[in-house]
This record gives sequence, structure tokens and C-alpha cells, in this order.
Amino acid sequence: LSVDGLVLVEGNRGFTVAPLDPAEFVDLNIARTAVEKEALRLSIAKGGDDWEARVVAASYLMAKEDAALSGADHVPDSWERANAEFHSAMVSACGSGWLLRTRAGLHDLCERYRRAAIYQRLGRRDLGGEHAEISEAVLARDAERACALVERHFALTAETLC
Repeated sequence: LSVDGLVLVEGNRGFTVAPLDPAEFVDLNIARTAVEKEALRLSIAKGGDDWEARVVAASYLMAKEDAALSGADHVPDSWERANAEFHSAMVSACGSGWLLRTRAGLHDLCERYRRAAIYQRLGRRDLGGEHAEISEAVLARDAERACALVERHFALTAETLC
């Protein structure tokens, strides 16, 4: 965890959780967005029926979790799991193991920032609408629109903390 910058070592005093650093999140988000968009483009080009079915299923669960956020006072782990699967499903047909591993690592590093950002914006952001638009563009095989929507979706999260 200390190698990833999530924990700070304090001499003979033990460990502490690293504070949130908005500049780090901006940097992580730049890398994550670039990798996500490339994996998304490749998946849209290569994805078959099984991929589409996974995207439809993940979109359905994401919509249910987004609806459950309405009026919530926290972001449940079930929402985080659905969000991770939603975004993972979209890029799962890219055909590059390295791209998917890099993407997964960046996703994990962004999680604590994302949780804080979503919590701060509960009720003030239409996550359901954003996810539905992304899903529609992906299933329509509109790579340019899908990539633009994902970029905006990630940027809105980053703007919350910066």
C-alpha cells in the first residue's frame, strides 16, 4: 500500500492513511481517462454478442444502484461494485490484457477519491443519466460519443474534489 501511495510510513510510529491530494487525483484521472478511452474504442470495434450482453446486464444493475442513491446519505459498497462492473464491461472486449490490467490499477487508485467525490455530490449529479448515456452510445457502437461521454463523466468526478 505504501508503494501505491495509499499509506504513509512514519518511522517507528507505524502507518497512516495518505491524505487525499486533489493534484494527484487530477493526474490519476488524466491517465485513467486516456487508458479507458482507448480500451473503449477497441471494445466497441471488437465486441460481439457476449460483450453486448455483459454491457446490457451491467447497465441494468448500474441503473438500479443509481436509483437507490437518490436520497441516500452515503455511497454503498453495492454501488461501487456496480460502477466497477459497469465500466469494466464497457472495455472488456478490447483484446489487450495489458490495457485492462493498467486500467484496473488506475481504477483502484482512483476509488478513494471517487468515493469522496460521489459522497460530496449525492443528489446534485445525475449519475443515472450519465451512465445511461454512456451505455446507449456504447451499444450503438458510437465510439466517439461514448469516449466523449466517459471523458466528461470522469472529469465531473475530478472537478468535485479540485
